Amino acid sequence: MTNADGSLLTASTATTSISNSVQFDGYPISGFQARSKTAEGIAIQQAYSGPSARPAATYSPQTPGIYISSRADATISAGWNTNAGVNVQNLAEGYGNALGNSNATNNAAISFTVA
Repeated sequence: MTNADGSLLTASTATTSISNSVQFDGYPISGFQARSKTAEGIAIQQAYSGPSARPAATYSPQTPGIYISSRADATISAGWNTNAGVNVQNLAEGYGNALGNSNATNNAAISFTVA
């Protein structure tokens, strides 16, 4: 990116953040968050709430009926758009007949300072 005079516009900060949270009626709320510089990958623990055993932390939805609970997970791999790029994965799902919700969020922000 360049300024009107042709000089380069430089990013002053570039960060990424991820978070996940879940709740399943009658069980503790679970959630995690992390942030880093854009060129660094970040991952957080799977958030999980409910009566069933915690399923494996994958980014593929589970078959309905495998567990009765809510789970969420998020990750951002390192990279720049000039080489391998950035890989973003998140998952939020829940199964059962109780009140519950799942949330997984990935965010990338770049701030520019114009002098």
